[in-house]
Amino acid sequence: MPFIARGASFIADVLAVVLLAAILFVAVSGGGVYQVAGERVSLTSTANPLLLFLLIALPRWFLGRHISFLGIRRFPLHSLDSRVFAALSRIPDALSRLSSTRATKRVAILLAVAFLLRVLNAYAYYGFFAGDDVEIHEMTLGHLFGADWPVWGLRNAFYPMTFIFPVQWLGQQLGVSETASLVFLGRLVVAASATATVGLLFVHARRAYGLPVAVLSAVFLATSALHTRLASTELPRPVAALFLVLAFSLAVRGGALAAAAAGISIGIAGAMRFGEAAFIVPCVLMMALERRPWQALVCAICFGTASLGIIGLADALYWGRPFHSLFNAVDYGVVQRLSSRGYEPFHWYLTHLSEWANLAVASAAILAVWLGPWRLALWTWIPVLLLSAMSHKEARYMVPVLPFLSLAAAHVGWELLRRIREWKGREPLIFGLAVVVAASFVSDVSTYRFPRSEASVDLAREHREDWETGGVAIEQLWRVGGRLYLPDVPTVVEIVPERLVQDEYLAEFLSRRDVGWILLADRTGNQHNWDRLYRAGFIDVVEDDPFFRVFRRVPSAVSHQPPSAFAAHQRHQRPQRQRAVGCGEEEKGCG
Repeated sequence: MPFIARGASFIADVLAVVLLAAILFVAVSGGGVYQVAGERVSLTSTANPLLLFLLIALPRWFLGRHISFLGIRRFPLHSLDSRVFAALSRIPDALSRLSSTRATKRVAILLAVAFLLRVLNAYAYYGFFAGDDVEIHEMTLGHLFGADWPVWGLRNAFYPMTFIFPVQWLGQQLGVSETASLVFLGRLVVAASATATVGLLFVHARRAYGLPVAVLSAVFLATSALHTRLASTELPRPVAALFLVLAFSLAVRGGALAAAAAGISIGIAGAMRFGEAAFIVPCVLMMALERRPWQALVCAICFGTASLGIIGLADALYWGRPFHSLFNAVDYGVVQRLSSRGYEPFHWYLTHLSEWANLAVASAAILAVWLGPWRLALWTWIPVLLLSAMSHKEARYMVPVLPFLSLAAAHVGWELLRRIREWKGREPLIFGLAVVVAASFVSDVSTYRFPRSEASVDLAREHREDWETGGVAIEQLWRVGGRLYLPDVPTVVEIVPERLVQDEYLAEFLSRRDVGWILLADRTGNQHNWDRLYRAGFIDVVEDDPFFRVFRRVPSAVSHQPPSAFAAHQRHQRPQRQRAVGCGEEEKGCG
């Protein structure tokens, strides 16, 4: 039996080492998709390796702690829980002895690292992921280039033209003309604002809750995977979060002037993204519960004046009609309850908690409802409830909640650390919880990156000159960057995926002589449309793009040749890039 136990422990240790190596590899490199023994293996997240590691390592330790790691006596495991417990017990004393100067310096280093990570993300992943990000630049760069690009009517111009456009205009004045560089400059604004949010949260928490809570809250927010990813985009929510943290700090401070400034700050955030207006509810409710009714009234009036004034003026300047975007947004999302991305149930944010928050931090924030300051509970969970009432939900909508979630979790975390010595004698339980918490933070590391559709943007850059003479129709135009990289293409048509089921819809593009290229999503449901393109005289251009299938119209004299002759013609022209009309990938003799 001892031999079997030692053998099983050794095998478990080897598996744990292999899994740790895989976790480290994914965390550092981002992983990828690989062929192993003829099988396709996807290793792009630490979630599954971490889960397997926990399922192997924790039972291995609980059942075989008397057996050294890998059988090596220098690596005993029997006292591991006691050592971890002792280390955790020293943290409260270390944080309590930390001077304000030293804490500020360490947080400053944290901010510098966080900002650098966000900038590297923005530089390395230069594509787009939603369409909202594309339209922000279509508004700013369209104005900068003097181009009249169509933009969705519910887009308010306040955020793009106030925060993104000035930096891009300055870059142009300094000689920056490439679209990719101007896009990157716009993302720097968001990266800087997100980093400033961490700093402002630290300053407020230090004054209101003490230095240990301030340090923990800064760490939690700076290491948030969602906050890190969205801070590398041009989207407004990380910037809006900065104004919401400012509003919270002002509202807690008290006084009529501070209440007015808090209302204005929330109004600015709400003008960036209408959903952020939900934070006026916890702000006013907090003041009312603190018996500050006049301050609550001042805050609400200033919020309404600021938000409506900004939206009305911005719409009048950009759209030519006050409240143009607000009316369209209310009609689209509230009256008609429409969504461009689907509908989710009321409980979606709770059941998908891991998509927008670190599970350990979120668990502590939930405990803060009972153990933490009630003000933080209001500012954390009331916006979540209000946004849950909307028909469409996405993880990124929770970015403004993350600072308050981090602060609430920091308060609970500090209370738990202060009481940890009371749990002496329960070292195995504390050790298991510590491993799970550490795993939740490690799991976030692999999701810091924000891989976007770079291949599609590269596709647009490569074929821009071809499309300038032939024109192009694209399904999900935003994937190639909309019109950002196609400023001189005379005909750019966006194909609506939902309408492709209508035969006459695709026929419209096939009959247009100013459309020489068509890009359709490379999915099985489009097979019928591909066949129609082949019959209409288009060839399938082979591209290294994970989403698009690219088609080019050929001259009528060539397209009427027999398939075999046409295939030979194409092999002579571009043997590695094109495939003949109607020719399948598996058929021999196809180019």
